[in-house]
Amino acid sequence: MVGSALRRRAPRQSPERGFAVVPAGTLDTDPGIRPAAHIFVDSKASWFPITDDLPRFAEYPPQA
Repeated sequence: MVGSALRRRAPRQSPERGFAVVPAGTLDTDPGIRPAAHIFVDSKASWFPITDDLPRFAEYPPQA
């Protein structure tokens, strides 16, 4: 495998969906915002519980 883990998890834009993805592990400080939803929950580990009431989506949330 070539490249660093950071390169594979680098921020990226999704122009067709109108947002950017910034992996939390790439941040050095508190971004000042909080999660609005859980996405890709159908792919999460079975042993990782979601313990809040945020909206959940099997994949990406529907476009607004």
